[in-house]
Amino acid sequence: MSNRAVARRYAQALFELGREQEILAALAEELRVVQRTLEDNPTLRARLEHPRVPAREKIALLEDVFADRVSAHIMNLLRLLVEKHREGYFDAINEAFNQLYDEARGVAVARVRVADELDDAALAAVRDQLGRTLGREVRLQVEVDPSLIGGLVIQIGDRRIDASLRRKLRSLRDHIVQEGANVGVSQA
Repeated sequence: MSNRAVARRYAQALFELGREQEILAALAEELRVVQRTLEDNPTLRARLEHPRVPAREKIALLEDVFADRVSAHIMNLLRLLVEKHREGYFDAINEAFNQLYDEARGVAVARVRVADELDDAALAAVRDQLGRTLGREVRLQVEVDPSLIGGLVIQIGDRRIDASLRRKLRSLRDHIVQEGANVGVSQA
């Protein structure tokens, strides 16, 4: 079974628990707390994912860091991941849970690649425009990709909108090459 499939099973179990107990929003927020903490503390993440650190030390560390910040459900998930030697699966579980949560709320997820960082106002404008176009709430996942030169590329499910400068330049180049070929053909 692939890592994604394993992560999806954990996420599905947590999602079902959250739905039964009507605490999905709280679980989603607690997962964000854990995610941000791990991102902000690479030493913590490295210690949790290091194979030579004993499980009891990892669990004690998790309890020290998160016991007063997350529910028993999330603590149990973290303990289970340590016990099953799947500490490295947390990011994938969090992502899969958020996908399930977004689907349940009718939220569309748009992956947006931009050439340079966008400010909050620009991100809000993109989110609002996509929301109006799709007729539902949109959550953005933004990635900076300098190879785009300028503009952005938006992926929502199977739909792709490429408004990058790189694409426009490539299109212009192809047009010039095609016109050059047509001119060469007509002179022969």
